Amino acid sequence: MLVGGDSRHHRFTPADIERFSAGLDALAGTGAALMGSPSRRTSPALAAAVAAVFARHGGWWWDGTGENPYLALLANADAVIVTADSTNMIGEAAAAGVPILVFEPQGGHAKIAALIAALERQGVVHRFCGRLEGERYQPIDSTPIIADAIRQGWLRHRAALGLGGS
Repeated sequence: MLVGGDSRHHRFTPADIERFSAGLDALAGTGAALMGSPSRRTSPALAAAVAAVFARHGGWWWDGTGENPYLALLANADAVIVTADSTNMIGEAAAAGVPILVFEPQGGHAKIAALIAALERQGVVHRFCGRLEGERYQPIDSTPIIADAIRQGWLRHRAALGLGGS
């Protein structure tokens, strides 16, 4: 589980925190083992609520001490629950090749909604409703696409300066 926090476009209200915690309790009640990490933006109230769920169900919640377990969490997950406040966390989870369950707090942004919708159409993302959903898929590696976009932008910039070549 990758838990974000308040951002320019999302706010975790007390009702969101309660809804998220209830979903986590329901999931853990099915026998799913929980492991997770807060982000720099996770509020104390959200972190405490999630930590309480983990404590009730014997999950492992990173308390911020020691080395950040972010990559290990992704590498060892059978599914990833991620909050919708971060396109980075969603994209990084997609590289794991396991179902992504997205929890959406209050707010939103068209860019994030478009990313979630596109990944839903591919069967990568599912809405978090307190249960596991989805199947493994070929991990998404956007590196070549991003590298090509950077290269194309550089070539346009060089052309605008009147410089040729690649």
